[in-house]
Amino acid sequence: MIKKKVNTEIQDILREKVTNYSEVSGGSISETYCIECESGASYFLKIAPTELLRAEAMGLFEIQKSQTIATPQIVAEGDQFLILEYIGESASQSIFWLRLGKELAEMHKTTSSSFGYLENNFIGTSRQVNQPLVPFNDSSSDWIDFYWTYRLLFQYKELEKNGLLNQEFKKSFSKLEKSIDKILAHSEEPPSLLHGDLWNGNILCGPSSTPFLIDPAVYYGHRESDIAMTQLFGSFPIEFYESYMEAFPLPPGWQNRMGIYQLYHLMNHWNMFGQSYATSSQRCVDSYI
Repeated sequence: MIKKKVNTEIQDILREKVTNYSEVSGGSISETYCIECESGASYFLKIAPTELLRAEAMGLFEIQKSQTIATPQIVAEGDQFLILEYIGESASQSIFWLRLGKELAEMHKTTSSSFGYLENNFIGTSRQVNQPLVPFNDSSSDWIDFYWTYRLLFQYKELEKNGLLNQEFKKSFSKLEKSIDKILAHSEEPPSLLHGDLWNGNILCGPSSTPFLIDPAVYYGHRESDIAMTQLFGSFPIEFYESYMEAFPLPPGWQNRMGIYQLYHLMNHWNMFGQSYATSSQRCVDSYI
């Protein structure tokens, strides 16, 4: 239900009367609607806490700056709402996945001198720590330190704070720390612009099979972590991976590192949704120790 105050603010921003709000998918964390206006124009409306929306807007702007892959244009930001361009979705065909692979590879070629991002943001509703920025100096240790400290260890401490850890996972995680250098060795690359939460629900097939990225959790890190997320909840079609690898091949041994990058998301889901993700997190850690 759209509050009267919000409706008034939206109409003032759009400078026209809104004739209908219809709920649309994508609202597991926030309320999402298609706005229909008197002129016939349509927009996408997201209602959520302001800090989440601000981080999302910053991420969309960062991807747009790369000029490599489409995102919905930001129409307006309000108090606890975000209005975006409405993307009329189409059924995804092979051409869509080929384009997505190629354009994501181009986005990943956008690099930074440091791992992290200018500010902290969110992965789902969880805080994602991107600062302090960690310089890149052609050594895998910089990325390993960043990933361990601000991704895996951060989630571990959140699990501990939330009272979700068990003794088996504590012991396994301690062993993982001793192995992390070996697991991520020989994959050195400059920090790439990442979507950060690249699962099927965060991509759209727009008109003319144009790929759009939504709901980013951006930072500059190892691009393998984006690819790993595409395989966590059911892999993307093979055309995507073939197209990506043709445009920007991954370092040798990348398949063996997918699990360590998926662990971050599994632990985050454990923090957000509870014990149902404990077993998959444990299994993932055990595969490396």
